[in-house]
Amino acid sequence: MKLIEKKITIIIPSRKIDKNLKFCVKKIRKFYNKIKIILILDYINKSFFFDKNIQIIKSSKKTIGAKRNLGVRKSKTKYICFIDSDAYPISPWLKNTEKAFNYADNIGAVGGPNLSPSSKNLEERLVASIKKNGLFTLNKELKIKSQSIEFVNFLHSCNFIIKKTTYNRLNGMFENIYSGEEVSLNYKLLKSGYKLLSYPTIIVNHKDRNFKNFMKQRFIYGSTGLKLFIKYPCITTLKLLLSSVPVLFLFLFPIFFFCQQIKNITLFFFFFVNKLKILHFFFLSYLFLLSLLTQLKFMKKEAFLKA
Repeated sequence: MKLIEKKITIIIPSRKIDKNLKFCVKKIRKFYNKIKIILILDYINKSFFFDKNIQIIKSSKKTIGAKRNLGVRKSKTKYICFIDSDAYPISPWLKNTEKAFNYADNIGAVGGPNLSPSSKNLEERLVASIKKNGLFTLNKELKIKSQSIEFVNFLHSCNFIIKKTTYNRLNGMFENIYSGEEVSLNYKLLKSGYKLLSYPTIIVNHKDRNFKNFMKQRFIYGSTGLKLFIKYPCITTLKLLLSSVPVLFLFLFPIFFFCQQIKNITLFFFFFVNKLKILHFFFLSYLFLLSLLTQLKFMKKEAFLKA
């Protein structure tokens, strides 16, 4: 057993056991055979063989923040590592954990890039491209592979390591929201004088969504943005709040994607050689608008049924 395996518990919240979760666990086990993993599930939907170092906890329908807090309470190691069920390691990403915490005084949490894996799905590639913009990602620098060690103002919970004592001292994550739960922890760490460190070897892949699911995610972010902004006023929560303005998002999406293409290739080459890309772009913009209208229709119907 590697020494670091005895010091870290990996916590993965999920609704159920699905292909993403199984793939995540498989990738973790590729690098760490005996590290403790705690799965926090709404319900145990199928029997699936996990090894003795994997603990499954049925939480019922709790928020992601509540699930992570529950996982921490059940852990017994010095460090806690959070990773999402649709993310996975591409290397032994935990090997420099202690080195990262010893990099400077008062390091509260460490993390690193969460990259978009290569995909043949054009919608997923477009979503990956737009997520590199700061308006749609709380820390766009963490969507790009880097070779530098940097202090940051925000770490994503899909790739987040913290000492259990620090986590408990700050009372963990805010539980009464459905998304953005890591915002509360990042905010409390910075307000308490801790530093957040992005370390280049602490890196995972994080799968992208198609247009429909990405829009659904944006609306969920927007629904919690106001509550988080009032409770934890900062630039990070302001960005979340902007996610609740779908019209702004709708107009900025094609603009930012267009600008991204301009940056990558010359204007001449883009217009005269890659005409097919332009057609794809406008066609997918149409699909994007259609998915938005479908989502609005769904929300209206859901509100009617609740009434």
